[in-house]
Amino acid sequence: MTLVWTLLKGNTFKFLTAILLSALSAGAGVAVIAMISRVSSADVITGQDVALLFVLIFLLFGLSFFSQAMLTSLGHHVVYRLRLHLSQRVLKTSVERIDQLGQPAILAALTKDVTSISQAFNSLPFVVYGAAVLLCCYGYLLQLSLPFFLCTLVMTILAVVIARQLMSASRQLKREVRENDDQLYDRYSGLLLGRNELKLSRQRRSSFFSNSLKPIVSKALGLEVKADRYTVLNGSWVNTSILLLIASIILIHSLFGVGTKEQLTTFALTILYLRSPLAGMIGSLPSLILGSVAYAKVQQLALHEGTDAVGELPEPETCWQSLQMKNVTYQYPSESGEPGFGVGPIDFELQQGELVFWVGGNGSGKSTCARLVTGLYTPHTGKIVFAGQEIDEGNRDWFLSHFSVVFADFYLFKQLINESGERPDSALVEHYLNALSLEQKVTVSDGELSTTKLSQGQRKRLALLLAYLENRSIILLDEWAADQDPAFRKVFYTELLPELKARGKTVIAITHDDHYFYMADKIYRIDQGHIMVDDETAHDYPSHLQNHTADEKEDVTC
Repeated sequence: MTLVWTLLKGNTFKFLTAILLSALSAGAGVAVIAMISRVSSADVITGQDVALLFVLIFLLFGLSFFSQAMLTSLGHHVVYRLRLHLSQRVLKTSVERIDQLGQPAILAALTKDVTSISQAFNSLPFVVYGAAVLLCCYGYLLQLSLPFFLCTLVMTILAVVIARQLMSASRQLKREVRENDDQLYDRYSGLLLGRNELKLSRQRRSSFFSNSLKPIVSKALGLEVKADRYTVLNGSWVNTSILLLIASIILIHSLFGVGTKEQLTTFALTILYLRSPLAGMIGSLPSLILGSVAYAKVQQLALHEGTDAVGELPEPETCWQSLQMKNVTYQYPSESGEPGFGVGPIDFELQQGELVFWVGGNGSGKSTCARLVTGLYTPHTGKIVFAGQEIDEGNRDWFLSHFSVVFADFYLFKQLINESGERPDSALVEHYLNALSLEQKVTVSDGELSTTKLSQGQRKRLALLLAYLENRSIILLDEWAADQDPAFRKVFYTELLPELKARGKTVIAITHDDHYFYMADKIYRIDQGHIMVDDETAHDYPSHLQNHTADEKEDVTC
């Protein structure tokens, strides 16, 4: 029920209206049974009785249709809002949290869990209608014969106790199935992302299939078979308990003479009428269990629950002078008992208009420092000061709006937008395509790239195009030139970067290209999570190269 009421916020009135119609439909069903019983036992059947019977049947049809149609429509709208709401929560969740969760867990939530919740709501009409019919029939049986009703009550309690145990076992197995799904999605990711390595090596392909993929799929098979076995057993038990109930009533009547034959017939007819809606309700329980498990799994992700800040985002600062990291530290969570990697304490200052190179070995903390300086990760200690303001959750979005970033694991959107979020000027787009030597590879129509299926180096050029068009104050490039050919790498360092400086942009370039270190205003070395000025590297170059960019540097005017 927690799942139902949580997702029905704002639609309670419609839901209660649908329940009322279901109750009226159930009442009409009981009235039909009572009318059939009365007509069949009457000595004379009048035309009025037959007409009333037909009226009740058509009333039952109308109420049943409208109640279930309303619940079904409500369920689809709830799932629609759930999909958008969950996507918005992912958008609002910090990059840090998303990185901790991993792509497979989030994709499983957005696909499998949302589907399970959708199926749960689609089965809701059967549950509501079945429950309404059950209550109305029990009320009718109570006034029909108290001894028969007490027998029904005892049998119902026994059936519910056994069914509850079976449902609990099924729910636990469904939880294990869902936990296993995260591992399954991880294997599927390896299957697709590692397609080149798998195709090249028969041994790796065989090992991945036999030792990595197949055990997880086999585990899923075993868990799902066991869970469904309990579900089928539960449904069979409920159907059998109904027939046992009728047999028990007949036994009581024959042994103790309780009730009349007319009451016995009406009682049996009512119980048999219950079988169909009760079967629908019981058949919907697995979907409700899966939906409940899926909803709990989504909640475990601990995605952002807040709302967007009220009002428009303040305009980015055009004259910010400096960005400072003061005594900043960050520690990754421990894994398998081993302490996580940490960076800091970091003291770093970036002046507006500078071209800065970050250098360092693999695993030195360059990418983590990049996420910290851009505000994508929140420091565990220390602070970041930008334009005289300390960055916190209140102004983090404003701080982020100053950056364009091309990480090593970048995603390339086909839609082009400018700094206002609108379609950029087509002439400007053509200019940048020419500057990036992409005019023969990509065209732009209605603000959308014709393709992104290019080489990695060309895709990085397109990513830089998007950064150009966003026109942000600070650009961070994570080993951008690593996938470029030597000729264009030279263009990048000797033409594109100086052009960005000339336009007043501040650039942080993570690089290993020591041939072009002389282009930087400053070089910082990152080692074991610490940032320090690399004076020795600068001294390795002739003086005329050291001053190359200093001679061309333009003062940033505010």
